Amino acid sequence: MIDKSIEAGLSKRRLLLIDGEAASAKSPRFYDTAYFFHRIFTLVGAVDLAREYAAKIYESLGLQDRTQFSQIFRINLSARLIGGCYDAVREKSLDFSIHKKLQELIISNELF
Repeated sequence: MIDKSIEAGLSKRRLLLIDGEAASAKSPRFYDTAYFFHRIFTLVGAVDLAREYAAKIYESLGLQDRTQFSQIFRINLSARLIGGCYDAVREKSLDFSIHKKLQELIISNELF
């Protein structure tokens, strides 16, 4: 379930700063986008919202940046997927279905 304050911000189409302390000009491009997508997809379970978010980012980019986004975003998201699986093992969660679904979308390039 999505927190009511987040839901209110999304319904008004406001931009929300997520995990801002991790943002960096030196980190891989689109890493923050992949991080947020992964958290919404796997932790919140809002698959459609995560995909809509990625589509909005993609649509906001110019042609050259779109090509880079399509490639780099999948790489960063793959790294997040590995981290998510590690977290699930560490938390003794045996349900990897949401991670498997994300893996399939990464491989098929159907994230947005």
